[in-house]
Amino acid sequence: MDDYYSLDQLLAESQKIPCTFNVKIPNMGHLEGTHQRDILPHSPLELPFWLTSLLLVDDQDYLSVQMPKAFDSRVRNALSASAKSVNLRTLASGTGGTWIEDLGLRKVLYKTLKDRLEEIIDLAARLPTGHQDRSNRTNNNLNLETDEFLNGLDEWEKEILKVGQESTKKMKLWEASKSA
Repeated sequence: MDDYYSLDQLLAESQKIPCTFNVKIPNMGHLEGTHQRDILPHSPLELPFWLTSLLLVDDQDYLSVQMPKAFDSRVRNALSASAKSVNLRTLASGTGGTWIEDLGLRKVLYKTLKDRLEEIIDLAARLPTGHQDRSNRTNNNLNLETDEFLNGLDEWEKEILKVGQESTKKMKLWEASKSA
């Protein structure tokens, strides 16, 4: 219940996940947006993450989860080539990923997280506090690649950058107080 009022959690849970029903679901045809009364087996449907996670019961086989478009081979290849060059803001942020069974994709996503976090922490130490994207930054000494990276951060990454900047600021204040 800690996340009950969390906007990030609400958005993550409302993220649509492509699924295919394996069984007939009576009286739920309205979820497909059709006039059919039931959802028939092999019917593809995008469901909110919260509903998908409820239906993915270990001992039942109600539905199969399809790979979200944000994780297709084109995106995987781009992430493998250069994790920093992919604009995560435009992808399905907040979909989680704990349900991903593809070991290759998990490795790519882990490497992406690691590479991007290294860059975010480095930028947090170099950027002034409060300067996270082009729209509110007056410092023009950063190159275009850095601008593109900053503008492609998803909300979680922006929060990490902000915390890193605040930590850097506090560290500098502490160092200044020790030398005074």
